[in-house]
Amino acid sequence: MEAPQGVQALLGVMECGNNSFVNMLEPLRQIVYNSPPVNRALGKLDGTLGISPFVQSLVKRLSHPDALVRRLLLDIMTSLYEHHRSPKLLVERHRLKPVLSSIIERDPGVLVQNVAGRLYRKQGLQPCAFGGSAGPQLGRGLSVLAWRGRTSGERLPVYRPRPPAPALLCALAPRNQPWRTCS
Repeated sequence: MEAPQGVQALLGVMECGNNSFVNMLEPLRQIVYNSPPVNRALGKLDGTLGISPFVQSLVKRLSHPDALVRRLLLDIMTSLYEHHRSPKLLVERHRLKPVLSSIIERDPGVLVQNVAGRLYRKQGLQPCAFGGSAGPQLGRGLSVLAWRGRTSGERLPVYRPRPPAPALLCALAPRNQPWRTCS
């Protein structure tokens, strides 16, 4: 089955060189966000491949070195997920859970982590902690510190606030307090 010419052109945007690709991401994000028919056409699973070629190229580009590019790609992915006829199948076929989990844990961009975390939670999942008492940082002063077991076998994370940095405590403490040890 061959995709319409417009969809092929938008797929070509994802497969062109880095400079052209980066410059076209914001307009592409707006097209995908504002046009549900185009959105569904780009996310449609190919019957012969079992995947969407456009989503596959999005996933390949998530390793781009620029955080803004990764965030825009995740925004496009979120729009595709929200308008897809079978979003769970989209996630399953493209193996997005491990990709998103890796971004949440290892990506240096906080905004990129937040967008990936939102998309992960839209799937009905919670970001997971892998060992130790200091799990991945989730932004807004939260960190996954522990897992709470449930009798039904379901495991839910326990969120606890991160302690503020010592420099912040010193900046907030009144200068005339005897317990203040900051200079």
